Amino acid sequence: MDILTNNFIKKDFNMSKNKKLKWFFLFILCLPVSLCSALEKISSSEPDISFFPIIIGLIAGLVFFLMGMETMAAALKNFAGGNLRKAMTEFTKNRVRGFFSGIFISSLLQSNSAATVMIVGFVQAGLVSFSASLAVILGANVGATVTTQIIAFNIFEYSIFFIGTGFFLKFFCKNVVYKNIGNALTGFGLLFYGLDLMSGAVLPLKESTAAILYLKEFSCPLYSLLAGLVFTAIIQSSNASTGIAMIMAEGGLISVQSAISVMIGANIGTCITAVLACIGASRQAKRTALVHLFFKSCGAVIFFSIIVYFAEFSTFVTSFLSNSPARIIANAHTMYNLGIALIFLPFTVPVSLLLIKIFPEKKSDYEIEFTTNLDLERIPPADAAIEFARNEISRCIEILIKMFIAGSSIFVKNKIPDDTGFNGKKILKNIKIKKNEIDFLENKISSYLFMVVRNDIPKDKVARAYAYISIEKDIQSISALLEKAIPELYLLRKNAKSRFSDEGQKELSVFQKKTIKQLIRLKQVLDEPDFETAASIMQKEQKYLDLRIKHRTNHLNRLAASTKETIETHRLHMGLMNLMTQIITYSGNIAKTFLEIPEIGRYIG
Repeated sequence: MDILTNNFIKKDFNMSKNKKLKWFFLFILCLPVSLCSALEKISSSEPDISFFPIIIGLIAGLVFFLMGMETMAAALKNFAGGNLRKAMTEFTKNRVRGFFSGIFISSLLQSNSAATVMIVGFVQAGLVSFSASLAVILGANVGATVTTQIIAFNIFEYSIFFIGTGFFLKFFCKNVVYKNIGNALTGFGLLFYGLDLMSGAVLPLKESTAAILYLKEFSCPLYSLLAGLVFTAIIQSSNASTGIAMIMAEGGLISVQSAISVMIGANIGTCITAVLACIGASRQAKRTALVHLFFKSCGAVIFFSIIVYFAEFSTFVTSFLSNSPARIIANAHTMYNLGIALIFLPFTVPVSLLLIKIFPEKKSDYEIEFTTNLDLERIPPADAAIEFARNEISRCIEILIKMFIAGSSIFVKNKIPDDTGFNGKKILKNIKIKKNEIDFLENKISSYLFMVVRNDIPKDKVARAYAYISIEKDIQSISALLEKAIPELYLLRKNAKSRFSDEGQKELSVFQKKTIKQLIRLKQVLDEPDFETAASIMQKEQKYLDLRIKHRTNHLNRLAASTKETIETHRLHMGLMNLMTQIITYSGNIAKTFLEIPEIGRYIG
């Protein structure tokens, strides 16, 4: 897929190309038709008005507005780097911190839809719990109002200055930071340039009596709410819908109350993107998208029922600083979402429990089957995508630990764990199932990361992606070792006439525990990038290899002494020790690969 197409259509909204194009063409077809119908009615009353320039101006202005938001959001995300992931994983330990992390993320993305879809992705990948995501969603709703507050400043005449300054920084500065600032300024300028075009396009309607009378036909708050809902569902930008309402209110074409109704409808319409994004996702991710719709719908019912008083209160609050209709609507937008947050934030846990009860888990959600949390059709920004892949690699190590414990327990008499992923089948067959699952995940993870690096991303992120691909290959190699060796060793054990000697049994048990500890440390490294644990794995590797030499010497001494059990279990003993030695060596290689990732300290700090 072309990089520019991928960035423009998929990156912020996280939808497949076909779905996005379907909605875009629907918008292109519906908007001119509806505008022509309305303006033709006006034109028949006032033939001096040419409605074609108005249509072109509105569409062109909307395109520039959306392009500006896209460009500015992409620049701010690059500016934030790995902080988006940190805001989600570090600051969701309680609902208040989760609320403010949601404000931070949505302010950077400049899109409530994109922020919510990203949250759905984090829940899907298991980085954030469903309960914690509720506070983040409420914060994201508030953070998304920053754009409308900026729009209300009405600095249209400076849009060309911002575009020119941004263009200069982008193309004449080599520093990446300045380039990102340039992109942000360019997007900021395009946003206001689009608003300026739309404002100029509707200007002739202000002098048209027929236009004013026609718009009054739709002054009913319910019609305005439905218009905002449908329009936002089509263009997938509540800020654009609210911005147009602000322009029309500022021009006197609609009342402040009608514009606020459009804003409330737009806030419901923006949920469509998240609902579409959760199709085919896990139950947790579906709940996250639906709770977003739940919050917005409940808020709409509450505030729409008092729309008259809410509009008057917004006007009163704003009157201390400004009488601008645009500022009144912007403040109403912020107060609306802040009000929803204040109402529901104390009840996030009961709401999450209610949704879990209404939308319970299915049995298949608990089974370890050939499924992955990675969605190859909706690739998020590089930082988030790489973290999703890392989380899946950690899952592979967890499967690997179960494989090794189950397989080695046959020989060292440890109790076989109650692993529901084995589905009650025999150990050897289950090892084969686990190996196939790791193969499946390796293929998905590699394909996912290759799609990430094909985008225009910084070199350090490319290095991280390739390092994780290498790590996953090593994990797959360990699983292949277990799949091949355990059945062969099992046959040796079955045909052996004696058990291990007491000393040999103890040595195998000790070395098995050391191997399990290395694998657990490896999972800790991948669960949350951990420099110290990775270094510890490499140090332990040498220590365990020295221990292996000591155990081998002891075994050969028993063999030389013609110990009966040692002679009869020699091949089995050496095979098990060699298998565990190879696993420890692979673990050291994985830790080394992790430590060689460029600037790893920046991502673990």
